[in-house]
Amino acid sequence: MRLRTYALLASVSAAACAGTAAHAQSAAPQPGAAREFKIGARVAAFYDSNVSRSSVALSGARELSRSDYVLRPEATASIVQPLGRQMVFINGAAGYDFYRRNDDLNRRRYDVTVGGLGAVGPCAQTGTASFRAAQSDLGDVDLTTVKNLQKTMSFTAGVTCGRSVGPTVGLAVQRSDVKNSARTLKVSDSTTAGVSTSFGYRNPTLGTISAYYSYSETEQPNRIIIGRPVGDGFHVESAGVNVQRKFGSRLDVLAAAGAMRLTREFAPPGAPLKITGATYNGAATYRAGSRLTLSLNASRAFQPSATAGKLYDVTTRGDIGARYKLGSRFSVSLSQAVVDTKSNRDTALPGLVVTKSRTYSTAGTILYTQNQHASVAMDVRYDDRETDVPSFNYNAVRVGVTLAANF
Repeated sequence: MRLRTYALLASVSAAACAGTAAHAQSAAPQPGAAREFKIGARVAAFYDSNVSRSSVALSGARELSRSDYVLRPEATASIVQPLGRQMVFINGAAGYDFYRRNDDLNRRRYDVTVGGLGAVGPCAQTGTASFRAAQSDLGDVDLTTVKNLQKTMSFTAGVTCGRSVGPTVGLAVQRSDVKNSARTLKVSDSTTAGVSTSFGYRNPTLGTISAYYSYSETEQPNRIIIGRPVGDGFHVESAGVNVQRKFGSRLDVLAAAGAMRLTREFAPPGAPLKITGATYNGAATYRAGSRLTLSLNASRAFQPSATAGKLYDVTTRGDIGARYKLGSRFSVSLSQAVVDTKSNRDTALPGLVVTKSRTYSTAGTILYTQNQHASVAMDVRYDDRETDVPSFNYNAVRVGVTLAANF
């Protein structure tokens, strides 16, 4: 029971961390998870009407077929091993993407997180490492690049002290390294390191409230700009408040709001050195009985850009979703998302760069679960994107089926 409490406190503290920590947390098992050992396989096959994520003209210039059939086999693992008051885990998948018409997009893919959680006295310690690699989204690269394997290594460590009722204090450190295989995108290789701290209060009735402060530095050593031949970079300071509360057995709410200040190490003529703005993250889940679950999410975040010609992106996102159980084996899910991205324009780099985009996405899934070892999912997705560079405007339909088995 105490391990469960400490794990919950640690997860609340980790909510103050940005980027890499958020991903690691999402891949971690839930606090108090029981022992689990699942090794499995998953095969997805789908048709995509626009794998190039661009206009007809740009697809031709890139020598890509717009529509294609994709086969994605993967090996999966989900292992959780409690060790007294401690816990270790591994969670992830590794596989390969095979394209029928666009051989240049064939690429390995993996997303694996390993970590552990411990408890000593009133304090909980967490540590995670994640390793990810995949072909870059062609809607986020330049006009000519097609082949690019983007690899990310992230590490997070944190400690949170406090009881199930009363004050809490937390500290976390993170590091993330992003590497690109394409020569034209190596200018966007980056290293981000940061630290965050939080002070809060937890009560079973009122929920958990905490104030946080975080600081991170991002270096892009291959981004050479006029007047600074040693690379580029910036640091970000953020402060705000997190609130997490349950309203009965049906409604869960998580909200965070704060302010951010981004300071560049150097700026080319016409570009500001400092930018300030508001950040937020909110999520609500409502269980309307035993069959229907509704969810709502909204966020605004600053993050390093993975695209040449830009230093950072400001992404505002909103999602709404619903999941309905038709019985013990069938369930249906529907979702709608809107993503707005605004970016700086590095005036030292020539060429067309998308600095404004809006993407609407609608998705639906029918899931059949035979038992705890086997399932089949059929899904359809529609994306519609508008940008300030018409070559990257597109719409796409994806229809597929996924078979999964655990042993």
